[in-house]
Amino acid sequence: MSITYCNSNKTINFIPRSYEQAQIKKIAEEIGERDLTFLLSTLRDFGFQLIEDAYNCLKEQQKKTKIINKPAYLNKIIQSLKEK
Repeated sequence: MSITYCNSNKTINFIPRSYEQAQIKKIAEEIGERDLTFLLSTLRDFGFQLIEDAYNCLKEQQKKTKIINKPAYLNKIIQSLKEK
């Protein structure tokens, strides 16, 4: 799978080239993430499953508490999953 990086991977302008990229764009839109650079590099380096697991954790946590900055929270979950 090829991921094209440019100066800006703005969510609104990003055109997915695979199912996984489309899902990442959908997740980003749902949580208000404006730039896909971090998620695309995570996809490339660790695969979609890690992002999906992190997103599911975020959704579960949302049921328990209000999350103010969802993009940052998702990134923090991803970072902790990368370390496992």
